[in-house]
Amino acid sequence: QMFFSKKTTQQYDFSFIDEKIKKVKETTIFISDEELKILNSENPIEKIKVLFEIEERELNYWQTFKNTYPVAMFCTTPQRRFTEWNKDFEILTGWSHDELKNIDSAAKVLWPINPSECRVCKIVGKFDMKEKRAGYGLAEIINRQNEHIPVFVYVIPVYKNGELDRTYVIVRDRREEINQRKDYLEEAINPIIQRLEQLAQKEIRELITI
Repeated sequence: QMFFSKKTTQQYDFSFIDEKIKKVKETTIFISDEELKILNSENPIEKIKVLFEIEERELNYWQTFKNTYPVAMFCTTPQRRFTEWNKDFEILTGWSHDELKNIDSAAKVLWPINPSECRVCKIVGKFDMKEKRAGYGLAEIINRQNEHIPVFVYVIPVYKNGELDRTYVIVRDRREEINQRKDYLEEAINPIIQRLEQLAQKEIRELITI
């Protein structure tokens, strides 16, 4: 008994590649002429290869930016679970990378004494859940050493098909800024205090100069 095999040719739909290329062209900052030439060609394998290279490059750029950005930043899901953060956020909060990976609520890191009263979380919720726009405000966090740290909070929500997908948050430490203002204020007010003390001692012959 003889068996005959029949080879069949299967048609593949590569239209998804063109959709992906369209999105990449719309969102990617830089595509080289050589990459563009391949993306406009009829070779689906080469197109896919270039797409992977572009996405890997963009991911590396983002990772470099995130890790070298000189201010603490993090990202959460709508359920407030961390998806990513940078080294400055670990330094600011005192929590390690492995610890943050296993935290199920950002509030437990930002306001550990009473997560439901997290001040940063209230600002984030105002903009990403209620007003659905980017925004900013002033708040405080409590770090791992139980220090209260005043911070500037900037919120950038990202929506997908009209639904909140994730929220990026920048948290800038304001302690140095507040200390500088305090020093400046003390320097400006000190002559007035000194003159008032003189006045209290009846030394009224000198004019007050600011």
